[in-house]
Amino acid sequence: RALELKPNDKTLLRGLLSVTSALGTAEDAAEVLEKAVAEMPDDTDLASMLADAYVAADDAPGAERATALLLAHDAGSYRRYIEVARVYQGKDRSCQAGR
Repeated sequence: RALELKPNDKTLLRGLLSVTSALGTAEDAAEVLEKAVAEMPDDTDLASMLADAYVAADDAPGAERATALLLAHDAGSYRRYIEVARVYQGKDRSCQAGR
């Protein structure tokens, strides 16, 4: 309800990301953050939260895309690609484990 009243409130969005990550449903936060980033594409805080949401959701392509968006505005965040690589690595291991 609070996000309906203030959809781009960073404190509320951080709280949503924290709660959904703890519950294992970070993809829900990613969906909300995608809308916020679309409305405010130059906001590095929102892009960073979006990347965090995709990492927490184990969505490597989403994390990579959000990290690229973040880097377009903050080149100093290049180390965030390490988190993306870890998500891709985890996906590879789980695919191999299923064989």
